[in-house]
Amino acid sequence: MSRPDNKIQSMKKEMVEIALEMLKNNNYTATGIAATINIFKKLAEKDGFTFVDEEKYAFIEFGQGQGLVGVLNHIDVVDGWFPPYVKESKLYGRGAIDNVVQALASYFGLKSVSNSLLCRVRLFLGKCEETTMQDLEEYLQKYECFHLSISPDSDRGIIYAEKGNMTLEFESLQSNEASNGAKIVLESFHSGTSVNMVPDHAIAYLTGVKVETRGSSTHSSTPELGENAAVKLATILDTMQLDRNGSRFISLISQKLSDISGKKLGIFSNEKVLGSTTLNLGRAKYVLGEKAEVAINVRYPLNGNPHKMLEVISKTMKHHGLFLKSIKHKSPHFVDPNHPFVKSLIGAICQVTGETPDLFAIGGGTYCRKIPQTKGLSVAVGVCYQTESYNAHQQNEYIEIDDIAVCAEVVAKCALELASIVNRDSI
Repeated sequence: MSRPDNKIQSMKKEMVEIALEMLKNNNYTATGIAATINIFKKLAEKDGFTFVDEEKYAFIEFGQGQGLVGVLNHIDVVDGWFPPYVKESKLYGRGAIDNVVQALASYFGLKSVSNSLLCRVRLFLGKCEETTMQDLEEYLQKYECFHLSISPDSDRGIIYAEKGNMTLEFESLQSNEASNGAKIVLESFHSGTSVNMVPDHAIAYLTGVKVETRGSSTHSSTPELGENAAVKLATILDTMQLDRNGSRFISLISQKLSDISGKKLGIFSNEKVLGSTTLNLGRAKYVLGEKAEVAINVRYPLNGNPHKMLEVISKTMKHHGLFLKSIKHKSPHFVDPNHPFVKSLIGAICQVTGETPDLFAIGGGTYCRKIPQTKGLSVAVGVCYQTESYNAHQQNEYIEIDDIAVCAEVVAKCALELASIVNRDSI
């Protein structure tokens, strides 16, 4: 790392204290999000910056001028809240690395350079990035688009490409009744709370007998790093002679949804930039006498065909008695890594870290894909250079405290560089 910015380093203790207050709020809930937004509001009002709060997002504006740069953060989190705490050099809490603390560090970074910005910079604070990203969609319908923007929502480097993202929910159209004469009846099956996570717990009841499995949770964009408890349990149950409807539900999971490459479903594709398709079974529910439900998340590369994939998946689901209930789709995102916009960010980040940042294409998704490239360019930037592993959505989520200051510095340098470019192009 290069020599740290003394001004930002002097704010580190305050950032940690405020971060703990924010993480005490369960930002998976509307009440927690509102409480965290209120902290941002008080900070902006105290420091004299414009603060705007809408139903699904808020933003704080720094600087003046004709052009507009965006710093895109979110303060909603996935499920799994736990009381935040500091241990040794780490800050633990849900949202420590995704993305509450980065939003706070972005604020302090922009505050530190607010008098030197050559155009306006808006710190966007989304409230539903983890679910629909309707926050940024609604912002773009009401307010001007950012000419250039970054999303400090990664661990390190610059993300120039993101896989397409399709979330599908299926359900049976009528209640499931046990077949007559079945020796073993599947009475219920439950696993998962968020389709964006690999479920780490599954439980089933078979003719009054409880069967349970544990797995390992991780982000749905990297299912290979976790162990899907629903698949684990279904694989065990598929060896039993279950009632007809129970067997049909279990075999779907065990034989079709267990393959994270999507090959068993017939949706696999591959190319050199974004790699291969991935599949995650995020939720599964079956209750005897009620409807069955599954929710899956598919990440696909640039050459993937979402319409064809939907057709193939729906056909398989129909064979197992399930029909499409809802779909959420986000197209792949790609910015030429040789574009001057990306080159300028490389230089800015190098000023902070002392190293040339790596360029990445990922399976995860950020706000950047929502920015229309006819109006502006956007990439995600890494801000966690001291934290050993990117642990978003995992148990005991944490960030190295030194990375809070690194994030603030990276955002400050990038904002200065992009504001200069936008101001120059606006003259």
